[in-house]
Amino acid sequence: GFGLNFSLTKAEYLGFDWRKMYLDILEDLRPERLRVMALWEVVEPQDNEFNFEEIDFIVREAEARNVKMILTLGYKQPGWPECHAPQWAQELELGIKTQELRDFIQAVVERYKNSPAISAWQVENEPFFVFGPECEAVSEQTLEKEIALVRGLDSRPILLTDSGEKGPWLWAGRFGADIFGS
Repeated sequence: GFGLNFSLTKAEYLGFDWRKMYLDILEDLRPERLRVMALWEVVEPQDNEFNFEEIDFIVREAEARNVKMILTLGYKQPGWPECHAPQWAQELELGIKTQELRDFIQAVVERYKNSPAISAWQVENEPFFVFGPECEAVSEQTLEKEIALVRGLDSRPILLTDSGEKGPWLWAGRFGADIFGS
């Protein structure tokens, strides 16, 4: 079926009212599937202060129309720029930052794991592909821990992606992905 990506921050960047754009997409294009980015800086703008208002709206409207959704989780997300962290987390020591990231991922999965709209979780986007300013690859250990966390919280499939231009593709099987995207 027909599907598309939706990023509220990209819609805002382009000067649109993202809520109106999202509703117009749902009504006019009637996608069967969506991939939506749960951006760390949007959902947790301050340490341990979560704002689910925007993602709640997106999920609720998808539920109302029986649209299935892949919700992306992690530091690397589709689109430009690829790496996302709130200001408060950007200068943290790497070990602390990755734990804070896992805490964020857990909060998102726990919030939406009962939604009938969520069909799969995407853990990171092209995690090993270095692309964009200050956007390093995700380590194998970090990716493994994130996948294990999501698997422990919900039984829905996990999607992993790799770059269609420069990715080796074969790595996805090593991490137990249910779905591979390129």
